Amino acid sequence: MKNTREKVLGALATLQTASVQELAEYVAVNPITIRHHLNNLEVEKLITRSERRQGVGRPCMIYRLTAQGSKRFPVNFKRLTEDLLSSIKSLYGPNAPMDILNLVGKKTADFYQPHLPYGNIQEKLTEFSRLMSREGYQIEWELKENVITIHNSSCPYHHLNKTHPEICYLDQSLFSEILQKEITFQRCMSEKNNKCTFTFEV
Repeated sequence: MKNTREKVLGALATLQTASVQELAEYVAVNPITIRHHLNNLEVEKLITRSERRQGVGRPCMIYRLTAQGSKRFPVNFKRLTEDLLSSIKSLYGPNAPMDILNLVGKKTADFYQPHLPYGNIQEKLTEFSRLMSREGYQIEWELKENVITIHNSSCPYHHLNKTHPEICYLDQSLFSEILQKEITFQRCMSEKNNKCTFTFEV
């Protein structure tokens, strides 16, 4: 039987991002025990945390596996995806992966776009952040003057951006289509930068 520590790591591998309360419910132990394990796992650099603002009041702390923590749950998706993108490029030319990723982004957006409220852009962005959490994203946004900046600190594809930087076109297409805005990709998640960043004007 797995101990609580391993259950917490397994829960984060499944949920990708979670709060203390969400982990407590998933693992079926009290939040105090969860915090104890999270503190130890963070010291060991197996998990990391960031703030998620939720309207009025204190921000909620959200936890996710680090690259080191993810190595405990090896999957073959990275190699499979790399092989698929490389094969597409070889068969159909260098621009083919970008065209396909744009199409995939738009198709994913078709599912979520009808669920967004009309009108107020701030309400739309709040709901957008909640919906994207289902895809494994951790979205934060800020408005300065007439520019909205979207930060994603939990990119499901960040392990591919070194070998296939075109993977970022998927999110650019997805976000643009959902929000019905011309979104500009600024930078991707890397060892030096822990967030993917996009901007658009309002």
